[in-house]
Amino acid sequence: MTPSPRTAGHHQYELTNHLGNVSVIVSDNKLLSANQSQKLYLPDVLEYQDYYPFGMVMNERKGSYTDRDYRYGYNGKENDNEVKGESNQQDYGFRVYDPRVGRFLSVDPLTEFNAVSERQCLGS
Repeated sequence: MTPSPRTAGHHQYELTNHLGNVSVIVSDNKLLSANQSQKLYLPDVLEYQDYYPFGMVMNERKGSYTDRDYRYGYNGKENDNEVKGESNQQDYGFRVYDPRVGRFLSVDPLTEFNAVSERQCLGS
């Protein structure tokens, strides 16, 4: 059985920070450096982005070298670009988050089921 030849450029890797936010997306292509005295390879960066506190995207620190947009944002949640523009609303499943103001736009649906009074919290 002969091994099939490897084709580069089909895999993408997400590089995350300590919070789990995707900062850079790189391809499996290797780009040869301009320095010919040493054989150095550079990463093929497809997209990069950085965030303010609470998840708003820094426009001056965001870029893409592809024609498609990355659909996930802060904390790995899916961006909802149709309502408030690019990266201004995120879908958390049962709740919607606005990173510009740093708050959820709806009440947590589990608060109705876990209604705990102050006396129950204090153990009295």
